[in-house]
Amino acid sequence: MTKRDLGQRALDAREPIRMIVLRALEAYGVNVPPEAISDRRKRN
Repeated sequence: MTKRDLGQRALDAREPIRMIVLRALEAYGVNVPPEAISDRRKRN
């Protein structure tokens, strides 16, 4: 998967690329703390 693919997937899901990558790592079996998979952007 390329950065362009990740970017498109992030746009489709309306989530940051970081969240997409962390979820993929977790699905692959890497231990990712649940609090790490969150949207850190501020929302008003």
